[in-house]
Amino acid sequence: MEKLDTLCVEITTRCPLRCIHCSATASPDRHDFMELAAFTRCLVDLRPLSELYISGGEPFEHPDLCRFVGEAKRCAGKVVVYSSGATIRADGFSSLGMEALAAAACSGVDRIDVSLYAASEEQHDRITQCTGSFRATVESLRKLRVLGIPFGIHYVPIAEGGANVLTVANFARSMGAARFHVLAIAPQGRAGRLLRETAPSTAFYDRVRSLSAAAHGSAAPRVVLSSCVRRAAGIREPTRRDDWKVAMLDASGFLYPAEGKRRLELRTARSLTDGATISELLTELAVN
Repeated sequence: MEKLDTLCVEITTRCPLRCIHCSATASPDRHDFMELAAFTRCLVDLRPLSELYISGGEPFEHPDLCRFVGEAKRCAGKVVVYSSGATIRADGFSSLGMEALAAAACSGVDRIDVSLYAASEEQHDRITQCTGSFRATVESLRKLRVLGIPFGIHYVPIAEGGANVLTVANFARSMGAARFHVLAIAPQGRAGRLLRETAPSTAFYDRVRSLSAAAHGSAAPRVVLSSCVRRAAGIREPTRRDDWKVAMLDASGFLYPAEGKRRLELRTARSLTDGATISELLTELAVN
């Protein structure tokens, strides 16, 4: 089996939000949950990993999130949870609870990366298709800061075609984020139609180049650009992650060559729920 450096694991498709670009087509109506036993069995073959990312949907909707984090820490040098910053309640949704955040930290999570698409309520809520999501997410960021849990901001260039990227980066800095990660729109899930209708603006790439240049030697947050964004912006400076071997495991146990390559034709033929091992899935992926 070829050594894997990074694995992203989607543990649920359930999410309080309905983001227009969601690659997992997550929503409050979905109830796909990965079983802890399948996850644990998968990790036996993988250790050691450099990094393991736990995503969704909304990972905080999974009742066993802390146990997932604990198991992940046994085989990965760094464990990061991706979150919307919101959780489902009987009357809708709210910010993440202090107890849930503290429990994740005690389980060993190294960082929680929260998605934020604009520094304004109107723009962010339009993308999540949920009124009040901006307030919930920002409140979760404040709780993370109070608890002293390192957090990052995930940004995708949708509002204003991405022209607001510097505004969101400055907002991330003001909130105390350790990292500002600019991601490309993945051509899958609900984003498939979105990409046919819109694309990041020229202003976005101009500002990304400015952001990248200003980031050298600067204080937090650390600016990270996805490889797709760097290529499109003409930024040729390589990063150490460019040579890392990565894979993505969805909530049904199917493996894909990367988080941004969740298309059906790219996944393995079998899944962990079929009884396959991660070694077998990685072999299938390499062959295909």
